[in-house]
Amino acid sequence: MIRPRRGSKLRQLEQDVGALRSRVDSLHRDVERLRENADASPGDDQVIVVREMSKEEVRARVLGIFDQGVTTDIAELHRLVGCDIGVLNEVLNELMAERHIEEA
Repeated sequence: MIRPRRGSKLRQLEQDVGALRSRVDSLHRDVERLRENADASPGDDQVIVVREMSKEEVRARVLGIFDQGVTTDIAELHRLVGCDIGVLNEVLNELMAERHIEEA
């Protein structure tokens, strides 16, 4: 029966452990970068519930919000109305063109 010397198994294990340590260090750096990016992007962790609604309903909700005298940005308006962002943009552009609302 032939087998490798014990020393060669030990050397291989040491090499494997070294490679694993290197990989763990790399993963720690990746996690740290992800945490930094998450901290630099406030609000990205919020969930916005989007409901299916007609363009007319979106328009009515937007006008209802602005009828209350609210000044807001598109992100907050998107959260309040809860519609597709593309439809919201269309409605806002139309309301601006019709001079119902204006950029502050």
